[in-house]
This record gives sequence, C-alpha cells and structure tokens, in this order.
Amino acid sequence: RPMKEAKVQSLILGCTHYVALKDRVQALMEDCDLISQDDIIPGKLEDYLNRHPEMETRMSKGGTFDIRATDTNENFRKNVCDLIGEDLPLKQASY
Repeated sequence: RPMKEAKVQSLILGCTHYVALKDRVQALMEDCDLISQDDIIPGKLEDYLNRHPEMETRMSKGGTFDIRATDTNENFRKNVCDLIGEDLPLKQASY
C-alpha cells in the first residue's frame, strides 16, 4: 500500500525467489514497471554464450537437480514444482 500511495514508477524484484511473486506484484502494482531477473538474465546469458563459444566445451550436459532445504514441507515442495515445472525429490539439509 505505501508503494502504491507513493506512485512508485519502477520496482526491481532483486531476489531470486521474487520471480515466483512477479504476477501477484504486477497485479497489485498495475501502473508500475517491474524489473525482474527472469526478463533480463536469459538474454544476457544467451549473448554471453554467443560471444564465448568456447564455453560450450566447458559446460556439462548431464546435470541433475539436488534440492535441499531445512524445511521440506508440502508448501515448499509445491513451490519448487511450480518453479521448476516438475515434481523433484527434496532432501533435508543438515549442518
């Protein structure tokens, strides 16, 4: 509400997990320009890889996800599934 009342013109979603909230934030801040990593990073990465073809030989193609968290509850699992697009096994993080 304070940002809306202040008529914020641009808002940077600067943390990696804010992408998951992007649609909700945009709906609340309809007159605000959202700047989000998911709109910027893919193009920047593609540009970098195009300028550095030698990276192709250094990149692994058979990677896997290993998702660990201190609290692997059902809500966290659902969020991971929504972000990744598939239901992946979660592991309990330990220190």
